[in-house]
Amino acid sequence: MAQKQERISEGPQRWGHCRLTEVEFWTLFKHAAQLGITRSRFLRKCLREGMGQGPDPFKEDFETLHELAMQLGAIGRNFNQLVRRLNSNESVDDSELLRTVSQVRIKTEQASQTLRTLILHARDRQIRKEF
Repeated sequence: MAQKQERISEGPQRWGHCRLTEVEFWTLFKHAAQLGITRSRFLRKCLREGMGQGPDPFKEDFETLHELAMQLGAIGRNFNQLVRRLNSNESVDDSELLRTVSQVRIKTEQASQTLRTLILHARDRQIRKEF
């Protein structure tokens, strides 16, 4: 007898139904619309957090993090080139070094603040209209 092949799927496999008051329903509808996700997706996010799986980031959160990573990478490459030149005893313009170090410091602080904000928004389930 052939064994059943496991079904691998990207989406949910089960349905769940619940009753909501009029206010709860429209609140769900409004928040899902503000986030640009389905009501089902919004409820799954809330459920996963309630199960202790931590904050569930939104698509735009990942886009923000990707942009930050790209900016930090570019500055990091500039910094690395300067350090390489210093280590090989090549001359490095002091203003260029100071500017790059300042950029690294500013971008690192911006990244830290952005990450903190994303985590707090996800944790507190605040609805963001724009970032």
